[in-house]
Amino acid sequence: MTSPFSAADLAAMRETAQACFHDECRIADRRTVKSGSGALIPSDPSWGDPVACSFDVRPGSKASLTDHTVLQYDATVRLPAGTEVWTSGWIKRSKRFGVACDGPVYEVMGPAQEGPSATRFLLKRIEL
Repeated sequence: MTSPFSAADLAAMRETAQACFHDECRIADRRTVKSGSGALIPSDPSWGDPVACSFDVRPGSKASLTDHTVLQYDATVRLPAGTEVWTSGWIKRSKRFGVACDGPVYEVMGPAQEGPSATRFLLKRIEL
């Protein structure tokens, strides 16, 4: 699919979005593996390198008009466009305004909301 934006416009939009990412997070890939008995179990998280992001920890809800459900979420995160995140992935904030922190872990809820300059995910806080 071709973009309605020129390469220069898209680069400027992404640069502006990047300047608004005041946080840093780490993304964990969560997959299923076979146990010794052959059952499928979640793998241990494999945390990736730090990624610039913007966390918003205000909870909210999103209604789906197709199946009439309401999705409750605890936070949202904006990541640079093209950042790969599995729909079963985990995300945790590792820096807030440049200061190291050990924030809670969140699970990605559903597909990405992709825009030309950034990608947004709804998150659900999980207890480990």
